[in-house]
Amino acid sequence: MAPGKRISSRIIANYSHLFEPSNSNNVQSTLKDDASHVLCTANNGDLSTGEASPITDSLGLPPPTAPENETTINVSTTNKKRGPNRGVALEEHYRTKGKISIFIPEGLNRPVGEHHSKLSREAGIIIRNFAPMQVERWDKISDIDKEILLKKLMMFGTSQSYEHVKIDLSIEESHVKECVMHTMSKRFSDFRSKAYVHYKKLGGGMLARKKPYKELMERPDDWIWLCNFFESETFKKKSESNSRNRSMLKFVHRMGTKSLVAHLYEQKLSRIKLYKEEFTDKEKKWVSEDCRAKYSKIIKCQQKTIDWLKMVAEKMGMQPPNDDGANLSNEENGY
Repeated sequence: MAPGKRISSRIIANYSHLFEPSNSNNVQSTLKDDASHVLCTANNGDLSTGEASPITDSLGLPPPTAPENETTINVSTTNKKRGPNRGVALEEHYRTKGKISIFIPEGLNRPVGEHHSKLSREAGIIIRNFAPMQVERWDKISDIDKEILLKKLMMFGTSQSYEHVKIDLSIEESHVKECVMHTMSKRFSDFRSKAYVHYKKLGGGMLARKKPYKELMERPDDWIWLCNFFESETFKKKSESNSRNRSMLKFVHRMGTKSLVAHLYEQKLSRIKLYKEEFTDKEKKWVSEDCRAKYSKIIKCQQKTIDWLKMVAEKMGMQPPNDDGANLSNEENGY
């Protein structure tokens, strides 16, 4: 954040309880208020909580603390790097146009349309500010804690009340909720991965413990727990397994940060054409011979299907499909 840059009013409104004086009573009060609100909401039928596991000190949602009575934070740094997303675009949209609607089609199970990227960005903000860190992985977080995170993702408000919807989602639909939870799970993993990179850069040990990851500066207990976890056999085995899996990835797609589902939805591409877009460069050259060979094999299979359908159509006196397969859906081809 540049010197003198003000924290947006949306962040202050949404996370105002973070700026209260830090003491154990305030933290416990915040956690109890959030948990009580989620349980109350669940009883009214708005959200399901799954297993009603209580928030505890070790697995609760520990809000970061900040200097008392400050609304402007000045940070002096010599490295001009892009800071964490503050949700400014979402704040501006809410201020001028109201809540945003995010469409998640069943079958695609990923957000598409104009605001598809805002779900992931807002999830990142919620995760790094509120997600419990003293757990081995996402699925170890209690159902109640996850519902609190979900509520914070979708609505503006404080720990006492959530009054304004900021992201409109059909959360009652199972595929929508599954997608949202998957998104938060990915952001949780990304955050932990970045914390681990910081830990390794410092060489681990006591030096790493003395210099917390920037997003956990005000949560030293969480950082120490993570440092201990990074040195555990459980984490080391998982890290080695992930490294082996990544090394087996021969090539990556060349379609930028936008999800492939978003490209598929917006450009109305068949999955075969999308594959070609993924693995060719701007000059339409294949990124590898293996990709080109797989595409040729797919085209041959498609042509066999088209030829067979033409034969059937002619015998039945029906209009045959086009040679490019335009009349064939992805589902019919099995691609």
